[in-house]
Amino acid sequence: MQSAAVLVSAFLLLIVAPLIMAACAAPPGPPSSMTSWIHDDYFGAAVASLEERIYLADVIVVARLVSADADTLTFSAVEYLKGTGAAEFTVRASTVGRDTQYDNRDAVLFLAAPDGQTRSGKSAASFDFADTTNSDYGGDSREVTHYTGDRPEGYAFDARNPVWLPAESVGRGTRDAGTTSFIADPGSSVTLSDLRATIAWVEGGAGVPGYDLCILGALDEIRYSRDWETYHGTPFTKEPFHIALDSGLPRGEEFTDYGTHGWPGYDGVWLTGPDADLFVAQNIDDDADPTNGFRNAVLTARPLPGATYRVRDHGQASVYEPCNFIATFNYVDYVVTVTPPAGTVHEAFFDPVAIGTAVGADGTNGVLEPAAFNVGGASATITGLVWESGTVTMTLSPSASLAGHAMDFIALDGSVSLTLSFDDATQSGGTLTWSVASQPWNDGDLLMLRIRSTVTIFTPPTATPTQTPTARSLRAVHPGSR
Repeated sequence: MQSAAVLVSAFLLLIVAPLIMAACAAPPGPPSSMTSWIHDDYFGAAVASLEERIYLADVIVVARLVSADADTLTFSAVEYLKGTGAAEFTVRASTVGRDTQYDNRDAVLFLAAPDGQTRSGKSAASFDFADTTNSDYGGDSREVTHYTGDRPEGYAFDARNPVWLPAESVGRGTRDAGTTSFIADPGSSVTLSDLRATIAWVEGGAGVPGYDLCILGALDEIRYSRDWETYHGTPFTKEPFHIALDSGLPRGEEFTDYGTHGWPGYDGVWLTGPDADLFVAQNIDDDADPTNGFRNAVLTARPLPGATYRVRDHGQASVYEPCNFIATFNYVDYVVTVTPPAGTVHEAFFDPVAIGTAVGADGTNGVLEPAAFNVGGASATITGLVWESGTVTMTLSPSASLAGHAMDFIALDGSVSLTLSFDDATQSGGTLTWSVASQPWNDGDLLMLRIRSTVTIFTPPTATPTQTPTARSLRAVHPGSR
């Protein structure tokens, strides 16, 4: 198995690692939060993951300890989860100083088949514990591929080579339901049903092209994140990127720059977060051929009112699609600050719907948010904005004076589809009306509303003293001059 792993390692070094690094490229600005956390100091900080232990073991079995002497442990097999073996078998291992407090519990054992036998172990009656402290299948740029932490020698769940996972309790009556839990690491456990599912994932993929390569890459990514979290003693996190945009920009405004990369398939891309529906993640390619280059991008889905938005961009390199693996660190968080132009009083999303014979939005129909704003030191809320029978009607609560202001309706392409001046409105209390013969919007439109001042305030320029250019100031203006 080791020689085959070395060959795969070389292949992964040429194929998987460049994909991971390209997929982890980050926008311009601060050092990449996608890759800067990967450092030689972290490598080997964590013991092998459960997935890695499964891959490295020839045989995995639920068993009960029968007896122990100086060099041998004898077990009775309860259920073989991977590979096969005898109903009663031995494991060659030192028992000096062994912790015996879990001897009366079922345990999951990760075993190595004797030399000269197949990976399945057949009906072997003698095994060794699998060695999970060294892994040479990774194929990445790590200089350390063995455990470097301070766990003690041994094979218990809390040792350097955690291949004996005792049940959390002595009871054995729930094994058939798969609800028995085994201690995978100090402070964490895995149910038998989840363990079976993970084994099926690691060992599956028969006939699926690229599945084995996918699993090998996935094991490396899992180790990366475990090493980071163990080294830092905290769950993996990344600082967000801060993006500044003007309000009202047309949909499709791209604000990421991951660069261009090419390989046999397109990446899987998607968004999460509180404002994910306001943005779009996609692969952009001008010829539908991923091998000669494409780029991942996050774009606005519509014109955005002034506010702060948060979205997380996820990516899955195509090499990970056969086994459906998603690297935990392969995301970028964005905080998008959208700023209105000077003189803006209020901006809002305006998504009109049919309300009887009218079309617009009110407190219960359509979208008009945020509805509250301040003008002239007073606050007001738009409780309704509809068009019906040639008239646009806006209701405010409480009534507010908006003389010297206008209201723009901005379409998806960023153009102003309609402007209404408050100086032209007929106002009765908190109700304002305008005569608009043609229906200005339709059920299902996605618009942005902007209320702005129409009064131009002249600001005189600040006088600057006359300065005679010097050689130094000329170089500041023309960096190429000497």
